[in-house]
Amino acid sequence: QPDFPTHDKIRHAAAAALERNITKYTPTGGTRDLKKAVIERHAADFGSNYTVEECLVTVGGKQAIFEAIAATINHGDEVILPVPYWVSFLDIINYAGGKAVLFETREDEDFAVRAEAVEKLVTPKTRLIIVNSPNNPTGAVTPPEEMEKLLALAARHKIRLMSDECYCQFLYDGRKPYSLGGSKNRDNLILVGSLSKTYSMTGWRVGFALGSPTLLANMLKLQSHSTSN
Repeated sequence: QPDFPTHDKIRHAAAAALERNITKYTPTGGTRDLKKAVIERHAADFGSNYTVEECLVTVGGKQAIFEAIAATINHGDEVILPVPYWVSFLDIINYAGGKAVLFETREDEDFAVRAEAVEKLVTPKTRLIIVNSPNNPTGAVTPPEEMEKLLALAARHKIRLMSDECYCQFLYDGRKPYSLGGSKNRDNLILVGSLSKTYSMTGWRVGFALGSPTLLANMLKLQSHSTSN
């Protein structure tokens, strides 16, 4: 968890909303104003140009990841997952009936995820590649040019790339935050993000997904029968 509290402006806005009795059901995928805020913030940070129809608000980034995997793979489908990985990725893949194809990264190579090596693991059963940069637990950052190669790889093989941006603002040594959301060709891309780390809102449970309306519609079906809104 971040070692700083949720910002005063956020807490005060929530308190003001409670005073206005904004406590009722909302649309399952998030209110239009909230979706608009997400895409405008993402555009300001990364130069992306998503529409409200390409945004889904979730109960934390974890729900976005769960729904994206479940809506993408069928039983027996393969998912390429770099190792070390965040603890829930493997269990979610298993739950959805998929097979995790583990891509071993090396500490002496700074846990690099390289598209050329990943492509060697692609088979006719591959449906999804997962990349988490900056990475939990290693802290490794995949360079922008390598991220673009991974996206091109996904397009070439007609599979999906899921980019977990939960730690996107946690960069040091002068590095600048980067997102594939600003790429020209993002048809095969699903971005998942969270307010938990950047804004220290871990207990608030607010995440989001940015991607094709068709995929988000299928994710929304899962959400409507689980957490509703």
